[in-house]
Amino acid sequence: MGAGYERQSAAEISDGEVIEATDFNNEFAALLAAFAASTGHSHDGTTGEGGHLGNTLTIGTGADTDIVITFNANSNDGVLTWMEDEDYFKFSDDLLINSTEKIQFGDTATFIHQSSDGVMTIDGEATIDLNASTAVLVSNDLKLNSDSAVVGFGADNDVTLTHVADTGVLLNSSRKIQFGDSATFIHQSSDGVMRIEGEATIDLNASTEVLVSNNLSLDSDASVLGFGADNDVTLTHVADTGILLNSTMAIQFNDASQYINAPSNAILDINATDEIELNATLVDVNANMDVSGTYTGGGLMTTGGNIVIPDAGNIGSASDTNAISISSGGVVAVTATTANTSASDGALTVAGGLGVAADVSIGDDLRLISDSSILSFGADSDITITHAADTSLAVGGAGGTTGLIINNTATDGDPFLAFALSGTQTFTMGVDDGDSDKFKIGTTAIGTSTAFSMDSSGNVAITGDLTITGDDLFMGTNTSGAALIADGTNFNPVVISGDATIATNGALTIAANAVEGSMLNTDVISGQTALTSGLATTDELLVSDAGTLKRMDVSVLSEIYADVGLAIALG
Repeated sequence: MGAGYERQSAAEISDGEVIEATDFNNEFAALLAAFAASTGHSHDGTTGEGGHLGNTLTIGTGADTDIVITFNANSNDGVLTWMEDEDYFKFSDDLLINSTEKIQFGDTATFIHQSSDGVMTIDGEATIDLNASTAVLVSNDLKLNSDSAVVGFGADNDVTLTHVADTGVLLNSSRKIQFGDSATFIHQSSDGVMRIEGEATIDLNASTEVLVSNNLSLDSDASVLGFGADNDVTLTHVADTGILLNSTMAIQFNDASQYINAPSNAILDINATDEIELNATLVDVNANMDVSGTYTGGGLMTTGGNIVIPDAGNIGSASDTNAISISSGGVVAVTATTANTSASDGALTVAGGLGVAADVSIGDDLRLISDSSILSFGADSDITITHAADTSLAVGGAGGTTGLIINNTATDGDPFLAFALSGTQTFTMGVDDGDSDKFKIGTTAIGTSTAFSMDSSGNVAITGDLTITGDDLFMGTNTSGAALIADGTNFNPVVISGDATIATNGALTIAANAVEGSMLNTDVISGQTALTSGLATTDELLVSDAGTLKRMDVSVLSEIYADVGLAIALG
């Protein structure tokens, strides 16, 4: 147990006594011993060591003044001050947060700490708001370490730069990057259009070349494209007409000996050292031709606005000279016999749509080779048959009714619809022309193996059993209390009448006095179990009392016989 404090000079330090310095020294020595670091009280709560200092430490007297804690060391002191009026702590020295420990704000999700050596992490659970009266300065790189990160500008972030993963950054909407002032800028003026605007001039300089990977448009009438250090060769836009090569300048090909130019305002020269080759389906020359050389033609060439080939002539390729033939009547025939297996092969392929003004005859299969394809009928395609992949065909219509009519125009023909599984026909339904045009359902051809038949009057015949899984059978004649009674041909609803009635709940009621002797079987008595012994006075007999059936105990019979001197043995 550590040394405690005990009074040393209680008797000497009292009223009327002479207090000497040693008296105080003894008391102070005892206090020092009690608080010595190694031998004094530990104040750890154990017996004799003094109680804990507690979980709450209050410093200050409650006065309206700052409270200062000074950490008094050898060479450097530390000061922590509670600023009373300002309502905050002031650290007068540097503060070091050990290792990766954090300073947290609000909850554990918002904090500042050193995540690894030399890396400061500021983590806001949702947003980090950096505010400064003039500027927030970043002395080195600023990295947004997430794909699709956005840098916003303006009080309402109306201008943003968004990271596009592995691609670049995206300036939002039609916002601009301006240079010098607002009249010189780069921006996307509309979807897919990049605009570079110079207030006066746009100067594109490169050590080798400036490449334009697609169209280059000069969007002003009379714009000029100049070539050469002094723009000695120019191409000038002529509004709604074309472009104009200046003066007698030439467009050259391959070398300076092959070119096109206008040596004067009325002459155009096309010059080549050997040959000028014109390739086209038609060369239309609206002038006199002065040919100083030889014209060689492989066939008939007719001028006058058209190119005409001979009747039954051919148009072909070097390997198939008669690929297309045209008869004297203008009938075009494609002679190739290449089979068709897709939309891009066969003797004739059309990259776009195909319009035919009259009938079309197909010599073999017609295929619609796209899922959800539609076969339309009518001038406005009001009736359609639509394909559902691997499932079905749906008939659609825009009118008041939509239907499918199967019409057999033969003198004795049966229109029908058949159903098959794995290529085997299992059911057919249709009209039997040979049997009064009855509608039939069967398992083979119409009129054979018929399971269901209905005539024009609505009479239905079913070959097999009829199973009704519901509770009710509805008929046109439905009289309360009626039952279906067979008459040898049909079942008809008949109301039970006479001495017996049947209620709608099935209860059978026989009228009083309705059972007569003729209704009883001859064995109505002999057919019952015989009573060979044990006759009692309480046993009952059935008697006719003046034509009225009544019951009577044997005791009554005994009284009658007693009156005539007879006795009935009972028991």
